[in-house]
Amino acid sequence: EDTVVQLEEKRHVWDVRGGKYLGFVDNFKIKLDLYPKFFALLPANPGAVKLTPEKTRVKQGEILRCVIEVPFKEGADEAIRKLGHVVHIEVLDPAGKELEWYRDNILIEGSRSTVQIPISFSEKPGRYTLKARSPITGGTAAVNVQVE
Repeated sequence: EDTVVQLEEKRHVWDVRGGKYLGFVDNFKIKLDLYPKFFALLPANPGAVKLTPEKTRVKQGEILRCVIEVPFKEGADEAIRKLGHVVHIEVLDPAGKELEWYRDNILIEGSRSTVQIPISFSEKPGRYTLKARSPITGGTAAVNVQVE
């Protein structure tokens, strides 16, 4: 059945499963069926994920630090500072294979956080790729880091 979801106040609405922005609204339409739905109702609209490494060359045994940013638009600063959300992190080796032991979900309060990845002494030298993905928007960012 076609259904209208009515909210108490306007929110930035994201269809998380579909990765689609539905707008800054106080109601939205859905097809009520037997399939699960998941919506994020946010006081501000998340922008593109940004990932910035502290340095692009690290040695085995060092900690790789990267700043994760999800800038928000159209929201009050106070609401954004209190907003908690998650960014999913993956690390790919030089052959493009995910190294599952580095996989993590980083909780961000506001629009910025830092991820720390301890690079194992057993990692082979080469170009590694660090990826960040917002589960709300589906947006991704990637950076390459050289392990020496």
